[in-house]
Parts: sequence; C-alpha cells; structure tokens
Amino acid sequence: MAFAVVLMSLALMRPSEAYRPAPHAVVAAKVSDFLNSLGANSAVSTRGERLADTVKAVKYLGLRWIRSGYEGNLPVEDLIELHRQTGIRFSYGLASGGTDLPRLLEGARRLASAGALLALEGNNEPNNWGITYQGERGGRDLSWMPVAKLQRDLYRAVKSDPVLRKYPVWSISESGAETDNVGLQFLTIPAGASTIMPAGTHYADFANCHNYMIHPSWPGLHDNQTWIAADPTSACKVDGLYGNYGRTWLKKYPGYSEAQLLTLPRVTTETGVTIEGPFTEHVQALLYLSVYLAQFKRGWSHTSIYILRDRSDEAGNQSFGFYTKDYVPREAARYLHNLTTILADSGSRRVPQALAYAIPNQPDTVHDLLLQKSDGSFELVIWGERFTGGSDEVTLQLAQRVPQIRVFEPTVGTEPVRIARNLKSLVLTVSDHPVIVELRTEAVRRARTLMPTSTSTHRNTATVASEGTTYYVATNGSDANPGTSGRPWRTIQKAASTATAGATVRIRSGTYNEVVTPAHSGKAGAPITYMADVGATVYLDGTGKNGWPGYGIWNIANQSYINVIGFKFIHGYGNGITLSRTSHIRIGNNTFDSDFGWNPIEVDSSANTSSDHIEIYGNHIHRTFISQKGYYTWFAGYGRYPGPWSEMVSVSKGSHVSVHHNVIDLNQLGEGINFKAGTHDSVAYNNSVSHTSSQAMYMDGWKSGTYNNKYFDNIIHDCSNAGIAVTNEESGSSHDLYIYNNVVYNCRVGIGVGYYGHGTLTRVNVFNNTFYNNSNDIFGAYKTDMIVSNVVLRNNIFSDDL
Repeated sequence: MAFAVVLMSLALMRPSEAYRPAPHAVVAAKVSDFLNSLGANSAVSTRGERLADTVKAVKYLGLRWIRSGYEGNLPVEDLIELHRQTGIRFSYGLASGGTDLPRLLEGARRLASAGALLALEGNNEPNNWGITYQGERGGRDLSWMPVAKLQRDLYRAVKSDPVLRKYPVWSISESGAETDNVGLQFLTIPAGASTIMPAGTHYADFANCHNYMIHPSWPGLHDNQTWIAADPTSACKVDGLYGNYGRTWLKKYPGYSEAQLLTLPRVTTETGVTIEGPFTEHVQALLYLSVYLAQFKRGWSHTSIYILRDRSDEAGNQSFGFYTKDYVPREAARYLHNLTTILADSGSRRVPQALAYAIPNQPDTVHDLLLQKSDGSFELVIWGERFTGGSDEVTLQLAQRVPQIRVFEPTVGTEPVRIARNLKSLVLTVSDHPVIVELRTEAVRRARTLMPTSTSTHRNTATVASEGTTYYVATNGSDANPGTSGRPWRTIQKAASTATAGATVRIRSGTYNEVVTPAHSGKAGAPITYMADVGATVYLDGTGKNGWPGYGIWNIANQSYINVIGFKFIHGYGNGITLSRTSHIRIGNNTFDSDFGWNPIEVDSSANTSSDHIEIYGNHIHRTFISQKGYYTWFAGYGRYPGPWSEMVSVSKGSHVSVHHNVIDLNQLGEGINFKAGTHDSVAYNNSVSHTSSQAMYMDGWKSGTYNNKYFDNIIHDCSNAGIAVTNEESGSSHDLYIYNNVVYNCRVGIGVGYYGHGTLTRVNVFNNTFYNNSNDIFGAYKTDMIVSNVVLRNNIFSDDL
C-alpha cells in the first residue's frame, strides 16, 4: 500500500497543541547492527536447495546470517563457499535431535577459521524432536535431563575451546516445554532457583525463541501483530520470551522476572507465516518487513525468518518462504531487497550519535527506529502495524530545519519517492508498512541540536520546496477541485496533465475507465510518481477505449523520469502500458489481468525511435487473451493477421532495459518476454514465465538485430513452444547474447538458437542452465538460410528431455 507523505513548514500552533512534547534527543543504533540482525533458515545445498540459487537469494535479499547446522549432512565446505561469495555468517547448531558434539565443534571451528561463524546453537525444539544423549532418552514428554546435560556440555566445550570460546552460545528453542524443572529457562541457573540441575549451571549466553507471529492461542490477523509477538513480557500473545524464560508455558516453572526479561540477551531462530486466509502474499510481505523492525527495536539481536525457500522434501511448509520451491521470489523478497538496498552501508561507525525529534500523539500502531549510517546520515524508519485496515496521520517534528530530506518506501522501490528541502516537519499517513526518512550528511550537521532554544508559537517562514507536491484522485472527486486530499480530482488524466517534477499522485480505490497520457516529465532525483493510495485497490479499465494501433491504457511518450506503481490493469483492447521515446521510466508492482489484445507492457519502436533506462519489475502479468469480436493483429509490411497476438513484455529498440522479478503466466496467444528489433544492453532476470502458447523468453533481432542482451536467473516452465529462443525473424544481424543460470522445464523445446528466420546470428553464449523434462528438441537450429556461428554451449544440464 502507498505511504502518503505531505511535506510542510511548521505552521502557527493552535492553543490545543501547546502540550505537545518538543523534539528530544534519541540515540541512533548503527545501520550495520540492524542489517546484521537479518537472517533466515536455509538448508543451503541440501533438501532440494541448490548452492548457486542460495547465493543469488542471499545477495538479493541482503541477508547477513543463516541458521544452519549439520542436520541433513550439509557440507561445511558449502557453507564456507556461500560465505566466500556473499559474506554471510552462520549460527551452527545441533538442530533437531542432534547430539554429536565433536562433529558440531569440528564444523564450527572450520567456519570460525573462514570468518563465517556467528554463534553455536543448542537443540531445535526438543518438545518435538527428542534426543538420546549418553544412553538416556529425553525431551518430548520424557525427562528433559538429557537435554539439559547436553546443553551444559555444549556450553562447557565451547568456552574451553581456544578457537570457539569467543563465540556466543545460543540456548535450545522451546525451553518452555521442559517437563521437569531442569532450569533451561535460565542462561545460568541462579542461586535459590530450586531447579533439578544445580545453581551455577551455565547453559547459554543468549535466550532462543521461536516466537512465530501467529499462535493457536492467538489466531488470525491483528493490528500490531509483530510488535506484540516481539514483546519480551507477559503481554506477548504468542510463544515468546516470557513463556520460555519468564514462566514456562507448559509446567509454569518460574524463571526471570519481567524486569530482567527486558534486558535479557535474546535471539529468534524461527518466525514466519504461511500464505492462507487473511495472510495473503502481500500481507506476508508486510509482516516480514515489520517483524525484522519490531524485533530489533524490542531488543532481539538476531531474527531468522523461517524460511528462505519453501521446502520441497516434506508435506506442508510450502508457503513460508521468501522464495517458492522453484526459486520464484515472493513479494516479501522484493520488499526486503528494497529495504536492505535503501539501508545499505559499507562503512562502519564506532559511536552512533543522537537526533532530536518527536512524533506527538503517536498512535500505538505506529513505531519508529532511528538508525545511522557510517557517513553520519540518519535513517529514521517509521512503520505502521494496522494490518486489519485503516491509517493514522502523524507529524514528525525535528528540532531544527533540515536542508535536505529524502523519503523512501520499501514497498515501492529503492529510489526516493520524495526529496524535500528546508523543512522541520512532515505529515505522514501511516498504515501497514515502513517509510524511511533519510536526513543526509549535509543536513545532519544542522539537525544535531538536541533541544530547541525556544517553544515560541511564531509562524515559521520556511517555504515548501516546489518539488514534493502530492495530488489525489478519487472516483467521488471532481476535476474542478484542486486535487488535495480533501478535494481530490476525478480523473487520473487531470493529474497527468498537471503533475510536474517531484510530484506524487495518489489514486484511491475504484475503477477508472480512461486512457492516461502524462503531459510532463520528472527529472533526476525528482520523478513523477503515480501510485495507489494507502490501502487502495485501483483498477484501470480499458473497456471501450481505442487501443489500436499500439496504444495502451497508460501511454508515456516523449517523457522521462516517471513511475507507475501498484495498479491493476484490465480489459485492454490494445496494450496495457505503452512507452515510446522515453527514458528513466519505472513500471512496478502492477497487475495485468484479462483481455489484452496486444501487449500488456510494450516499449515501442514506432517512428524509428528508441527508449532507454526502463525498469519493469515486480509485476504480475496474467491471463492475456482477447475476447472482443473482429479483432486482428497487424504485422508491419504484411497486413492484417486474423486473430490476436500478445507479447506480455515487449521491448523494441530499447537500451538499458531491466525486466526483473515479474511473474508472467497464461498467455494463450503469444510470448512471454521479447527483446527484439534493435534492443541492446538490456537484461531480464529473476522472472517466472510459464504457460505461454509460444516462446516464453525470446530474443528476435527482426530487421535491426539485437545485441549485448542477457537472460539469466529465470524460471521457465509449461510452455507450448520454446522455453528460450534466439533468432532473427527477418534479415537482422544479432550478436553477443547471453543466456545463463536459467531453469527450463515442461516445454516443447528447451532452447532454440537460430529458431527460424533469416540474417546472421553470432556469439551466442548458453551456459550454466538446467533443462529438464522438455518434450521435444533440447536445442535446435531450424532455418537453413540463417547464418549461425560462434554458439557456445557450456556447463548446462540436460535431463529427462525426450
């Protein structure tokens, strides 16, 4: 959902506001500490997971650690290789039922020597997976003495080891299920605890919980879902810190006091939610962003989400993951990628500083976390947890006017959605996700005053920067209105005719039956952004609108620096979005569904012109076919073709085009992604393309040729023609094309080079791909009058192809 931001100067206070607190000093946490807290569970290279894909996933998500162990005979050398390529570290544990301490310590030493060890962990959930230690069975509904002895011995062994002694030991998970009072609710058993194991027994340096954000005792979706799950006290409604280390949830054995729990060192090694009922893929993505923030804010040093990639070797657990079992990224993956990209910081800061700010009358569903980068820039993360709906308007007040503020939304992308200058307050509409307010280095020097020198109610004469106007459109509005929140416009076109560089257009729920053509460009650092408003579902309906030839519901021509984000396009007689003679356009997180007779997204080559620096990401393009009678397709130079044709993402004469993390399926009459007719220096990666009647991913030089393009890291399946094809349907000359790290299965043809056509095709590089269960040719060259040369096939896997 969009995160509405209105930038304003501090106006004259009303008398009723005089009680509001002044900005006060808040000491920041280091950005690096927050990023280092982000983890996930993964089998890395076993249980159906592949090391190469794990590397890609870790890099994309920006994770800093993985929960692992020797379970499943996971090779330590694979963990070291993952660390070498990504820098990630590991908590290394006994896992479920493990008791082999020598093996655990040996693997941990190897990880430590490689700089890849984060911590050592005790048993995973002994209430579910019992153990046998030193000949004694324990855990589950038996005595937990064997579990306690094993954890005690693990701690002793680590702290006496010259290599491992500096690393922390994390306790077992689910200590709250102990059947007898062996004292696992303590890190070190204190005197007078009346436990079976003696006082002074050392178990761990950190408490370890599986405080999943939903629980049988607290089912359903709630506001403050992750904030409550992260609560260290008895107010937690899930299987949290209190139920495991305060008063055990099974037998009610006493542990730490609530005051002690507030400062108890702690980690979460599992949390997450499956996609079902109210927990849609979108809600899951919002919760995963929120849980990392809430956990860190509430004192958890490390948080691991279960799981990186859905399990493929067991029933259930098939929708927890950032990725499906086919490594298709879910919305949660895109959102986390955006968050970690925005906060990326390669430096280090020894001592973070303070910033004076306040959020008066802060609702209990609005939370804030102040971070600081190594260059001194502050990153103030403000997030809402109104997951059941609604929003809150809050005001961020700063002690001093700030020369420059940049505002980011991880649910939108990685570029700022607003740049403002000379301000000391922002009005934010907060709903169910985070916004990041960045006070950059040049602004920090002037914003470090810890307290204002006066509480006077004089009028602040600072003016709002011309960049940053927010307009609103609603189905109950009027184009005679000024386009404000209270008096919105009726049509998107009115906004498109008005908005200039730096503006944001927020469009409220409803169906808009119109054709939109922006009249103005944005500029670098100040794009024009069109997006769905907070909580809005916005349909752009092309019914009855002329979509021919090559015309769309949304048309951007001769303009630049425009973002189109978060809409649902339906019933396009021609295209959904058409880009022509454009540059620096971002098309993201949209849905295209139902009846597109041409191309849902088209980068057009009309008038022999080109478009450059186009990003098409996070879209779901689904069910493309035409139902209107009398439709025909026009092929230039050939006339009318009886019937429709569709390329779901069609790029002609584009340069520096990036098509990534889209889900493209069910094109009954055409292709998936096509780079064609002069397109060069462009990439398509991390897309899922399936169920197309023709090529899923195509490079067609046509008459102009195509060159320096790359298709990589895509999942392609169940296509009626080739999974990937490279050719010139006409007399073009295409060269330097790269196809690698893709997975193609259940297609008629795995890959076709020189598929059919004419012209020349050279320097085609096909490597590190996997092709399996494709029903016909794996590799084909079908046209004798095409000159094909210098085709490199290297390191590919061909399996079960018929």
